[in-house]
Amino acid sequence: MPPYGRRRRRVFHPRTLNARASVDVVAPNADLNLRPDGTRVYVARGPANALAVVDVPNRKLLQTVPVGNTPHGVRVTPDGKYVVVTNTV
Repeated sequence: MPPYGRRRRRVFHPRTLNARASVDVVAPNADLNLRPDGTRVYVARGPANALAVVDVPNRKLLQTVPVGNTPHGVRVTPDGKYVVVTNTV
């Protein structure tokens, strides 16, 4: 992951480590996590108080979801149904 403040993120296939995408997430982030099926990556956008949802195959930012104060941790459940975001109180 590039230094804090950079906008672009590269996404790699979890098994082959081949680059699958490069996506502009619009703001610096603290953490990101890939859905187990590799179709979505979730990016904490700390200064924006939001979570970016990126469509990996199409290399597009799908949506930005408000999640609270300065999110910095993102985890996807093993079944891919839920995304857990930690933030600063």
